[in-house]
Amino acid sequence: MWFNRFVDCVDYVKKSTYLIARWNNMDWCIQWETLWTWVIVSGKKMLTCAHVINWWQWHVDQLSYCFIRHDELDNIHASIFNLELWKNLFIYEKYDLAVIEINRWFYQSWEKIYKDESECLTINSDIQNIWTEIGVMWYPLSSLSVIQGNWLSINVENVIIRVDKWVINWKYKRDGIYYDEFTVQFNPWNSWGPIFSAYDWTLLWLVKGYRNIPSKINVCDERVLEWENKKEKILSINTPYYSIWIPVENYFDILKNHLII
Repeated sequence: MWFNRFVDCVDYVKKSTYLIARWNNMDWCIQWETLWTWVIVSGKKMLTCAHVINWWQWHVDQLSYCFIRHDELDNIHASIFNLELWKNLFIYEKYDLAVIEINRWFYQSWEKIYKDESECLTINSDIQNIWTEIGVMWYPLSSLSVIQGNWLSINVENVIIRVDKWVINWKYKRDGIYYDEFTVQFNPWNSWGPIFSAYDWTLLWLVKGYRNIPSKINVCDERVLEWENKKEKILSINTPYYSIWIPVENYFDILKNHLII
């Protein structure tokens, strides 16, 4: 499928892009952890970073997960289920990858269908060149709450997807792993947002994190604070940030084993 407009790519990709939350349903409270962005591929599989699953605490099978999609048009889909390691959750620490198997109840509740199972992202297995135009989508870190103490009624008002567009700036190899970089600003909670082609919506891969290069701090000038008659130094700090992803060529064997490509 080929789109002439970037906005059409965005409309397609956002249907398979979800925020994930995990919780402990304790006797005295519900403890939430927001686990950033995951994407659906091949209908029955979902991908994220291993460090997303193991953020704050390592995965244990009794934890529950909530998958939430909420866009700017107020379209909402939420699904709740458990994940069991090496049954429907597979973690590959070396490549910072987690694969999740989802079932048909993710897409529908009895007769109501929330998402078309065929509308999933297809992984582009071609090696991408520098200056390839890309789209990036993710859920900024949001606080979640439950409505009137009911953990099945989640308030998703603050969960809104966002998107950006740029190009691949740099490609390199380090310790046997290929890396690509692009200069889209992220914060530490944007891991695993989908990176997709700006023209045909195919999934190129997913955000891993960011790299920063601290610059020297320079004193620009000084001014006098009248109320204390003291001098204050005005500092100039310029720290470049580069967003990083590990392209799909690192994952061919894993993806083939899970029948994703």
